[in-house]
Amino acid sequence: MSASESNAYPGTELRRTMALIGKEGFGKPFLLDIFKVVSDTPHRYDLPFHYLGQVM
Repeated sequence: MSASESNAYPGTELRRTMALIGKEGFGKPFLLDIFKVVSDTPHRYDLPFHYLGQVM
């Protein structure tokens, strides 16, 4: 699943893609979460990240 947002912060575009990937032999599926921010000017971004599991 993918989504884009261009109105959250002036002069930025936020793009997020998530995929739940399962394969025989993995045991449990894993979630791939890619978050990209595009801007012509420097910004500081704070992204609260709450999860239950492991970050790889």
